[in-house]
Amino acid sequence: MAYSYSKKDVIVAIKKLFFDKKIGKILNILNDYKSDSYRVHLAILKLSQGNYEKLIEYTNKAKVDFRDVLWWAEYDHAKDGIQIDQPYEDLIE
Repeated sequence: MAYSYSKKDVIVAIKKLFFDKKIGKILNILNDYKSDSYRVHLAILKLSQGNYEKLIEYTNKAKVDFRDVLWWAEYDHAKDGIQIDQPYEDLIE
């Protein structure tokens, strides 16, 4: 399933997860990944669960291999790795 995400989606997710932090600071960390892949940014945000240290950790993991963060964020590992339909819906709506 292919979904299209935008910078607006990323900002909505940041506000939901890091409501007391500066959006610019969070975007700078995500941009350290050196890609404009909003899907990867949303995966990092989802995995961080609003924790600043985890945000940095998962951004660094994405820099090594972005597929890892997509796998962790988008697949249900309790159900033999079945891809989750709309894995970021709760963050962007």
